[in-house]
Amino acid sequence: MARVQIAGPDRDGCELPASALTGAAYAALARICIATLLGFGCAAAADGLTEARRLWQDGESERAIAVLRAALIAHPDDAEMSGTLGQYLGLQGETAEGERLIRAAIAREPANPDHQLRLAMVLRRAGRGDDALAAAESACRLAPDSSEAAAVRDSLRPDQRRWRLDVGGSIDRYSARRDDENEVFVSLARTIVPGVAVVAGVDQQHRYGLDDQRYDLSLYGPIGTAGSGWVRIGVSPGNQFLPDHEEEVAGDVAVLPILRPGLRLTHRSFPGEDIYVPRPSLRWDPHPLLGIEAAYLWAISDVQPTTRSAEVRLYVNDGGRLAGSLGFSSGEENNPPLPIGQVDVYSASLSWRATRDWGLRLDASHEIREALYTRNGLGLAVTTRF
Repeated sequence: MARVQIAGPDRDGCELPASALTGAAYAALARICIATLLGFGCAAAADGLTEARRLWQDGESERAIAVLRAALIAHPDDAEMSGTLGQYLGLQGETAEGERLIRAAIAREPANPDHQLRLAMVLRRAGRGDDALAAAESACRLAPDSSEAAAVRDSLRPDQRRWRLDVGGSIDRYSARRDDENEVFVSLARTIVPGVAVVAGVDQQHRYGLDDQRYDLSLYGPIGTAGSGWVRIGVSPGNQFLPDHEEEVAGDVAVLPILRPGLRLTHRSFPGEDIYVPRPSLRWDPHPLLGIEAAYLWAISDVQPTTRSAEVRLYVNDGGRLAGSLGFSSGEENNPPLPIGQVDVYSASLSWRATRDWGLRLDASHEIREALYTRNGLGLAVTTRF
């Protein structure tokens, strides 16, 4: 029988029958080839998914979908790729194909809660609220500790709590030139239909031993299918410092999954002066838990020079009960009876939703008015729904 010399780790040879070597070698070679091909395939699939997600976050939704379509052709059994493509298509309005791809991913990975969440989002986009809620509840059962799944489920549940009451107050402490000020407010909101609410509020401010009251009436509602806005009217009868009346209209629209341009227009009428304040803004949400807004505003007066200021604000949340923001604004301010002056404001806000029925909000700010004073403000509000 023919013999073949095999060199082992100790470099000492051993002899095996040639027929035995051939069978073992072929089996080993086959295993190596399969593992190598699978490794290359997994790496390629992962690269395609990563690239598509990057493009989607950058607002290039069409390119992200094209990358996923090409990758899915090469890897038709990849559940994560199928589910992600279905989510992107559904959010772009192609809900039927999106649902089909996500359900295919669920069939391959029935224990993965991410697929159920994707299905819930696409079904909601299709207007099938009950089916979306069922998918979100399935995700919660699969991942009972997931705050994201709970938030999606709660947002889809029919909300019987149509009233919201906000009560709060603030204290402002000045370093010079002005007395300290206090403020208390109460607002009551009523949801008319989902997404549409009317809010009535009263705000009392105390300064220099005098009290001002402002009464507000606001209407909040959707703008098309991708935006929201509000209209507000405020009056201050017998006021000392507040505008006689104030009107405001505002709205924003999602033009891309992560970009929301907005515009707010405000008119304030003081005795002997009218001020118009346009405020264009742009909000960028690079991540579901993170957002950044930049804004620029003009105060256009009929008797004084136009002033300008810029604002930037960072928004963060934990996907559940906590949300907060940090802001900075700088520029000139026109707010009679004070003279026009340079003002820098640093602000922070933290909201905590203890339950679906009530929560707390804490606000803090530090204002520097050039050559006049600094101000430190602290506010606290309680929100309850019923």
